[in-house]
Amino acid sequence: MSLTKYLHTTAALLVAGAALVGCDAPHDITPFDDRPKGYVAFYIPAADPAYSELHVGAQVYRVVEGQRIFAGSTQKWKNLSPVRHGLTVAVPPGEHTFAIEIAGGTTPVTLKVEQDYYYPVRIAAYNVTHRLLGGMSDHIQFQIRATPETPIPPGA
Repeated sequence: MSLTKYLHTTAALLVAGAALVGCDAPHDITPFDDRPKGYVAFYIPAADPAYSELHVGAQVYRVVEGQRIFAGSTQKWKNLSPVRHGLTVAVPPGEHTFAIEIAGGTTPVTLKVEQDYYYPVRIAAYNVTHRLLGGMSDHIQFQIRATPETPIPPGA
């Protein structure tokens, strides 16, 4: 066997060996989460001023040990009639506090979540006032309310 052929064969075996070692390396993957869950569905009805007049959605945060953790933003649910904004968050059973924020204003809501139940929470803007500033821009003020509705049991 010639020296060149020997070096090529050795190099090929080293590359193949390195590739096999890489296959056995740990990977950063998230396992399927099969823990029990309940579901909290935050929604803004189409007729609510936050949706129909202000044209804004809401940001939802979980409050854990005093820290706000972003859970998501409401999105337009086009397939529902009437159309509305919403966000569904899966959480383990237990007591959970959420902070709902619209345009800088925040309101809290606390729920005791049970496994496989669905908890609708209606988000509303109220006391909406408009004021012209200098005849050019509209200054809007409003308050936010988050109202838990009757939980929906599994299979309902």
